[in-house]
Amino acid sequence: MQTSEKEHFLPGFRISLVDAIVLIAGTAGSAFLISESAVAAVLLAMPVLHFFLFCNVFRIKRRKELIWATIFVISSALFIVYQMFSPAFLIVVNFLVAVVMIALEMREPDYHGIFWRTINPGLEKWWNSSRVNHCPTL
Repeated sequence: MQTSEKEHFLPGFRISLVDAIVLIAGTAGSAFLISESAVAAVLLAMPVLHFFLFCNVFRIKRRKELIWATIFVISSALFIVYQMFSPAFLIVVNFLVAVVMIALEMREPDYHGIFWRTINPGLEKWWNSSRVNHCPTL
């Protein structure tokens, strides 16, 4: 029986061609927008940067990504429509939410992002014991 990629133990930083294309397109879009509107450039750059941090660097679970995304969309809408706060406040709040999501993820027994060997030295043992029951993907 051939092993699928999902069954391999592959923790740590990762990047694919699609990830690189998204990063390049987001960076180019933000660079283009900055001459028109610094706020628009930031509103594009933030989700692209967080996509990279969440999916490639810290590899947090989808639920935490969606919590961050929901807060980002709501706070951005409030900022754009009602101008309730400054762009700096929008940036700081969303980065603080990201820090909280990343910190929570790093405390999980299956944390498998960057620095996993230091933060979660028991990961491989956890993965091997969990794999017997339900074969989680890392």
